[in-house]
Amino acid sequence: MQTTFTSQAVAATKTVLEAIIAQPFLQELAAGTLDQQRFVGYMQQDALYLSEYAKVLALLAAKAPNGQALMALTGFAQGALVVERQLHEQFLAKFNAPLATEMGAVCLAYTSFLLAKVATEPYCVGMAAVLPCFKIYTDVGHRLLGFAAVPNQYQAWLDTYAAPDFEAITQQACTLADTAFSEASPEHKRTMLAVYHTGARLEAWFWADAYQPLAF
Repeated sequence: MQTTFTSQAVAATKTVLEAIIAQPFLQELAAGTLDQQRFVGYMQQDALYLSEYAKVLALLAAKAPNGQALMALTGFAQGALVVERQLHEQFLAKFNAPLATEMGAVCLAYTSFLLAKVATEPYCVGMAAVLPCFKIYTDVGHRLLGFAAVPNQYQAWLDTYAAPDFEAITQQACTLADTAFSEASPEHKRTMLAVYHTGARLEAWFWADAYQPLAF
């Protein structure tokens, strides 16, 4: 029985996910002890990331092979701009911090990677590139919520990514990727798995940079 793209990609990046969960940024976020300035810096960069991610999803939607995929990807793009952006603005207002205007190196690297893959590769590879942002955030949200301190000053962040609604959206994205994988050539299947792995590593670097930004 052939396994799905999602199952193969998740299995291949299991060590990356474990390294992400173990990062001090997320461990301290779950404990509620994460320094507020570190969290603010992360949210500022993530807001910039999401603005670009929404554009990438809209571009991928234009390559969608059918109306169902088109509608789903368009909805994902709107959600990135509206729902998650509200979370960022809520926390930045809470900590009296402005939206950032300049991307850091890791944010720029990640968004440039996404744009390059979606713009220059087939639809199936683009789906593999955008999927880690869904799948890893869902997995991280559920894992952290399992041992997070209560009360927690970052509870709204935890609740957002562990929520059934976000999990349902992630499952939609996984289904799109799985379908694309089932119809892809052997070469494109290998590329999809490699691209997902790179995306997972970029997710890890994003949180690492939020905790200890590059000094040069």
